[in-house]
Formats: sequence, structure tokens, C-alpha cells
Amino acid sequence: LDGPDQLPQMLEALDKALDPPVTVKMGILPIFSAANIYTAIEKGFFKAQGLNVELLNFDTAARMTAPLTTGELHAGAGATSAGFFNAIQRGLPLKVVADWNSSVKPPSTLAFVVRKDLADTIKTFADWKGRTVSINATGVFSEILFDMGLKSGGLTAKDVKQVIVPFDQVPIAMSNKSLDVALTNEPFVTMGIDQGFHVRWKDIADLDPGRGYSVILYSPVFVKDNPEAAKRWMLAYLKGVRYYTKALQTKEGKAEIIGILGKYLTVKDPTFYERVIFPYTNPDGYVNAKSVAADLDWYLGSGQVKEKPDLSIIIDNQYVEFAIGKLGKYQ
Repeated sequence: LDGPDQLPQMLEALDKALDPPVTVKMGILPIFSAANIYTAIEKGFFKAQGLNVELLNFDTAARMTAPLTTGELHAGAGATSAGFFNAIQRGLPLKVVADWNSSVKPPSTLAFVVRKDLADTIKTFADWKGRTVSINATGVFSEILFDMGLKSGGLTAKDVKQVIVPFDQVPIAMSNKSLDVALTNEPFVTMGIDQGFHVRWKDIADLDPGRGYSVILYSPVFVKDNPEAAKRWMLAYLKGVRYYTKALQTKEGKAEIIGILGKYLTVKDPTFYERVIFPYTNPDGYVNAKSVAADLDWYLGSGQVKEKPDLSIIIDNQYVEFAIGKLGKYQ
């Protein structure tokens, strides 16, 4: 600095939107858990930072790994996967940079549902024996939950028929009785309940209270080529998370969030959202490092990941800390 009078000018420059604007392509699952990101977009928090966020829908975060490594995607939101950790072990520096959803405040949006006509029969995880159970993909957190359920019931994979059914297809599969139990997410949990096809049975908090189950990922290309945009994205995101969190505390705020969700998701009826479970995200943004480590250990134990990468390199808190430096700790 040439003089103390330059400090305010520098701080003002940091608050100005990036010019020209930077386009950030983001992979996302179009489910209820994306409420915080949709909120940040609709409230203009990304735009205020000079960011144009383009959302690209995926059915599982595992499919984001390849485009994240090449830079086709700049960021992604979803659970870590075996493919994610294997890519890092191959020398591709993907980053876990923030929390997306967790079960710190149960119930969670991610839940096992049971076909309605079996609700009086399937009471415990042991009752899965001989049943058809679906998850949305293998090599992702859903498979870890499936394994937790089996072990809770004293079962092995040989005791059930595991099938793959995307979250949004669960109500249909329940209606034609091709499933007995399924792991799915909001809004599809409540959708199937309303249609009379299944009942909410157990969620992640019943298996592992406080578990973080999805994160924000950054591409190494994004971090290298647009470091300022990467910091600004996190600032806008945390503003969205905090606005969303506080909005749910009032009738008017919740109505606003419901309106935002109706714009992005297939369900448009506002009364539907009065019955769903709203997702929780850490408003300070820090990822649950213990949960990421537990995921990695499970993939190692199942043989889907062969070598253990260094988590201290994978989890990068600098972007969250930049945002907290601007916003302060959540009150």
C-alpha cells in the first residue's frame, strides 16, 4: 500500500462483481437438497459476485467425476463416491470444499421408504430378508447406507435382492410392486406417500446421527484458472445457505423458499411443500471431515478404492474461510 487511504479502495474493489462475469457450470441433483443453491441463484447472490451459474442435472454425483476432472464442470453438489477417490489417487486434484447436506438436525431428506402394503410387515432392518431393496447407484453414499442397514439387521447382501432405481423412479416402482424397500430423497419421499405407494420408514439419522452425506466439489481446472471466481462462488453459496436457513424460521420466509423450489422442481403445488422434510446444511459451510473419512474407509474396505489418498489435501477449507472472513460466523 502507498498509503492508508488506499485500504478502503482495495476493500471496495474486492466487493465489486467480477467484470467480465465468469460462467460457472455446476453439476447438481434436481432434488429437494438443492434448495440452498436454488435460493442463492434466485436471490441474486451469484450474480452480485459477477458469476453466471449454469446448472446441469445429474442422477448421481458419481457421474460428475469425469467432467469435473476435465473442467467441463467447475463445481458439483452430491455425495463423494468411489470414482471420486480413485480419480484423486490417479493424481487429479479434485477438492471437497464445503458441506451440502447432513443429518445433524434430523430428520433428513434422504430416507428409506417401505411399500405401503408392507408397512406392518417390515418393522426392522432384519425384516429386509428376502426383500427387494433399491438404491440409486453403487459406489456412492447410497451403497454405504444400504450396507449399514444390512448390518443393523444382521444380514448380508446375499439375504436381499439389491436393485438400482433412480430416486425419481421410486414411486412408480412402488406402485407396480417391483420394490419392497427403497432409498430415496425429497420430494420423492413425500410424493410416494401422497400417492399412497409407500410410507417413510427410516432416514440417515436413524442409522448414523450427525452424518454428513453430501458435499460441494470443485474441479482442479476451476481452482487453477479462476481462483477468484472459486472464492466468490463460495461467498454467494454461503449467503444462500444462510438466507435459506433463516427464511425457514418464518411463515413468509418459508413461503418464499417454497416458491423457489416450485420453480426448479417438477412439483408446483405449494401445499405439497408443507409436508416435506427440508434439508439441513452447515451455515458456516465447513464439511464434516469425519464423514468424508468414514466414506473413504468404507470404499477401501469394500475394495472399490485400492489406495488411501491424503484427506488433508482433498478437503480444502480455504474457500469457506474466505466466505466467513466476509460474512462472519453464523449467528
